Amino acid sequence: MLCPALAVVSHWFSRKRRGFALGIISIGSSSGSTVLPAAAQKLIPLIGFVRTICVFGFILIATLGAANLLLQRRLPPSNVHGGLFDLKTFLNKAFAFYCISGTMTFLGLYRYDQMLTYISVSAIEIGVSKDFVFYIISISNASSAVGRLLTGIIGDKIGAMNTMTPFTALAGIMTIPSTGMRGNLFIATYQLTTSRFSCGAFSSLWPVPIVAMGGIKDAGRRAGMFMSFVAFGAIAGPPISGALISPIKGFVYAGYYAGGTIVISIVLMLVARYFHLRRLWGKFS
Repeated sequence: MLCPALAVVSHWFSRKRRGFALGIISIGSSSGSTVLPAAAQKLIPLIGFVRTICVFGFILIATLGAANLLLQRRLPPSNVHGGLFDLKTFLNKAFAFYCISGTMTFLGLYRYDQMLTYISVSAIEIGVSKDFVFYIISISNASSAVGRLLTGIIGDKIGAMNTMTPFTALAGIMTIPSTGMRGNLFIATYQLTTSRFSCGAFSSLWPVPIVAMGGIKDAGRRAGMFMSFVAFGAIAGPPISGALISPIKGFVYAGYYAGGTIVISIVLMLVARYFHLRRLWGKFS
């Protein structure tokens, strides 16, 4: 549902407003990720785990059903050559490096990796109360909603790639010392900073460079190929982080791993920008 929605919305908006439009769309997933964890904590003691999951299932049926019914494309269907996964697209060096960069970002930062997969466990290890831990993911996703909209607006002004790189770099820098956090306030501040200025920027703006790397009629396929490629990072990230957790050092090595991969992803993103623009600096959107 995500990739077709992003591609269709990209058809409706010009480059001057595309980042803002995609930022609004990405708020939807952030809102759901904010409400559902908090709702689960309240519903499970009242109606049990199974019925809580059923409630969430009916919510998803309603929301995704409405999205499928209301989503409307602007451009007519087109027969693109190469099938669903056209390997020739990777001959575009900018697209190839951007896919590799996205994979590294997923490995170290994105929603399914160390930051959100292990943040609750690591918070307990450093003394955060168990009553507060359950809301950390909700706090992160709530702050991400603001970041997605804000970075979408900024991306329209200075370029999507120029916006993603500094904010994602900030996430990498913040991830490394995150293993030494103490107290509820520090946990909340860390989540607010990394989610708003990193996940928010990447979540709302990653489709914009993909649209710019080829024709608009083929944007949906490129977005799908990108997501298929970077999914390997989402799959591999949590097991790698888990393997790096030490009984003595705790989450220190996992923090170094996550921060290091994020920094590498920024370098690769800059390489992708260079291949697309053929110069070191410029607006890429």
